[in-house]
Amino acid sequence: MLKVKDPLLKTVKDFLKSKNVSSQPILMGYSGGCDSKALLYLILECSLLFKFPLYVAHIDHGWREESAKQAKVLQKEVEKLGVHFYLKVLHFEDFEKKNLEQQGREKRLQFFKELYQKLDCQALLLAHHAEDQAEVVLKRICEGAHLTSLRGMQLDMRLKEMRIWRPLLPVSKKTLRSWLEKRALVPIEDPTNENSQFLRARMRKEIFPELSRLFGKEIAGNLCKLGRQAQEIDNYFYQKNLILFATQKEDDSKVEWDLNPFLPLDKVELYYAVKQWLRVQKVTLSSSLMDIIIECVVKNKTKELLYKKKLLKIDLGRLVLIKNSIKK
Repeated sequence: MLKVKDPLLKTVKDFLKSKNVSSQPILMGYSGGCDSKALLYLILECSLLFKFPLYVAHIDHGWREESAKQAKVLQKEVEKLGVHFYLKVLHFEDFEKKNLEQQGREKRLQFFKELYQKLDCQALLLAHHAEDQAEVVLKRICEGAHLTSLRGMQLDMRLKEMRIWRPLLPVSKKTLRSWLEKRALVPIEDPTNENSQFLRARMRKEIFPELSRLFGKEIAGNLCKLGRQAQEIDNYFYQKNLILFATQKEDDSKVEWDLNPFLPLDKVELYYAVKQWLRVQKVTLSSSLMDIIIECVVKNKTKELLYKKKLLKIDLGRLVLIKNSIKK
């Protein structure tokens, strides 16, 4: 493989190389903003080295009058590059009045998931960068999240059957802007990113600048560092807990995990073990529900909790997850 001199291109190339990229298609979410535009052109160069088909997906949320025109501009740009472009158009009426940001994320992921399955992709590429990571970590701190949740976003993760890659996660937005400027590539500026109605915009425009001013230094880098350290601790406990997971039994109706052979456990070890086991089962519970589970295990109590269509039974040191169960 050719030696790459561009540091940012090398970052993306090394990431893809570490993932043993195959000839299967890769799907990329594209907004046309600074981060996704940089990733698009970086990935196009890498696709010449790795020989995979690239598909681009854009969702027009319909929140702004000019968004339809911008979607057409993006489509023209992408197709001119010889890349297939997939567009989904939403309308403001498709959203409930509360929590537009969360609804937007969910609708984007659903669109990406449908394309991912249709095109038989090996991964979905998203252009989150270091400042995005810092925002996630700070938000979770302020929400009182446990240390297990301060990992922030992952470079490589699975969302059910969809694999998500974020090769730009360690890269600052300043670096991305500079890279674009040197190549005369102009990103689209989305005014909703400046709208203080949304928490994300408030964090960027108000919260981060004010915290940096009060502390007398930039805080984004340290928040990213905290996220990396939380990930390292999570990885440590996962390897340590593999022996505990060996007592798990599963059939078509339930997953059962007996903790009794290992009890008592230190509370921190127990919390990480239960949290990681639930994560594997694709169950995400609030910190208050996690505290209830830990208390029941420690005190040898019995309890039932309902998560979506799954029923979780805590039964004298055993966790039993009943699949597709609806509590009467």
